[in-house]
Amino acid sequence: MGSNLGVGNPMDVLKLRAVCDRYGLDAMMTGTMLAWATEAYEKGLIGLDETMVEPKWGNAEKYIEMIKHIMTMPNEFYLSMAQGKPYKNLGEEFLVAIGGNGLAGYHTGLAFIIGTAIGARHSHLSNAGYSLDQKLLGSTINPVNAVEALLKEETWRCVLECCGVCLFARDVYDKHMVLEALNTIGFNYDGESLEKIGRVAYGLKYKFKFKEGFKFQNLKIPKRIFETATANGIISPEDVKKALTVAEAKIKEIVKEATAQ
Repeated sequence: MGSNLGVGNPMDVLKLRAVCDRYGLDAMMTGTMLAWATEAYEKGLIGLDETMVEPKWGNAEKYIEMIKHIMTMPNEFYLSMAQGKPYKNLGEEFLVAIGGNGLAGYHTGLAFIIGTAIGARHSHLSNAGYSLDQKLLGSTINPVNAVEALLKEETWRCVLECCGVCLFARDVYDKHMVLEALNTIGFNYDGESLEKIGRVAYGLKYKFKFKEGFKFQNLKIPKRIFETATANGIISPEDVKKALTVAEAKIKEIVKEATAQ
């Protein structure tokens, strides 16, 4: 809602966020769609017949009008906007989203992109890819190692989520702390059984996704991801492709384990 739309005034950013909150919209994806619409308008792919408002970088008032139209969906264009899809598939190459979700407001490196792509919700909250990029700042990230680290971290997050732990406190609630808390109230878990619960939870999420038609080969990684430098340099499409191939095989194994329970 800020730099993604060229909005530099903090009060304007708060206004945009407030409108999204009022209507129950996801601010990240709304900002992603508004940015797509602005560029599509600039490039002549869409016009006022579709937008009804002239989108302009930095103009919060115009964007507020468009957000209201996203809610009321007065035409096919805004119906598509509300669904998080490019109108008539126009300008797909500059819709910066993965798995139907707009990306978080940072571009830390390979692990962040892989993490968003393989996360069960394709969310920056699914796993801590950004954190892995930060820890490996200035070094080369092996895509296979990144997948293994991200899967391990996300399956553990499933444990924390099942316990109702706020992810901001995930470093406080390590395995020892969670075991102590659960066993204090009558459970009898050990580290291995706790990790197994996380893998089962993650596997069931993906079992549902596969059942509903999710396919890794249908994941689209925005071209701009590979054109914009990160602190660890330019991300390689080959590295992302390799990571997704490895991740698919490993995730299907986790699904098989979960199904066998």
